Amino acid sequence: MPDPLRIVDAIPLPPPGAPVIARTARQDAYPVIVCTAPETAYGHVCDRVAGRAVAILTDDTVMSLYGGGLLAALRDRGADPLVRVLPAGEPSKSVEEAVAAWHWLAASDIARRDVLIAFGGGVVADLGGWVASGYMRGIP
Repeated sequence: MPDPLRIVDAIPLPPPGAPVIARTARQDAYPVIVCTAPETAYGHVCDRVAGRAVAILTDDTVMSLYGGGLLAALRDRGADPLVRVLPAGEPSKSVEEAVAAWHWLAASDIARRDVLIAFGGGVVADLGGWVASGYMRGIP
């Protein structure tokens, strides 16, 4: 009779110290909408966040160029977005800015089903994704 405390794996394990190669494959899908005018993009953003409270994380360059249009579009649809504007550039992608953004969200009414828009590229997208993923165990 086999020993009841002995565990036998279905596949043989390598000897101690030998590497095990792991692989994974993801097949996520999400819409990418290409627009030729900012106003068209604002409409698509408004459609995706409809009915939710909205917070916007952006930098001063993007805000000065496009922020007014996005804010106007959201307000025309009944949203009253919170806005946090960071200095443009790589130094804004920091733990300190992430913590400040988490405190900013925590002091607001933004809840688990609400939305954080990372309005910009590079630094803003990286920081915004990190902040959204860490706030309340993740918000859209």
